[in-house]
Amino acid sequence: MLTYYWEQQPERTQAPPLVDGHDLLQRFGLEPGPQIGRLLEAVREAQAIGQVCTRDEAIELVKCLLDG
Repeated sequence: MLTYYWEQQPERTQAPPLVDGHDLLQRFGLEPGPQIGRLLEAVREAQAIGQVCTRDEAIELVKCLLDG
């Protein structure tokens, strides 16, 4: 039972996403597709390691990735 509890912890403690696909579509005029998923994954990874903590920081990261 405790094993199950600890295995489920990441789901319970995971921070909510700072941006979603709709945000990226609207903000950057992107088309739906795999690029959106890659950008969202990059934001999630940056959020997980503390590189971005706010929505504005997440948007700036995406901007840098697109300009990159």
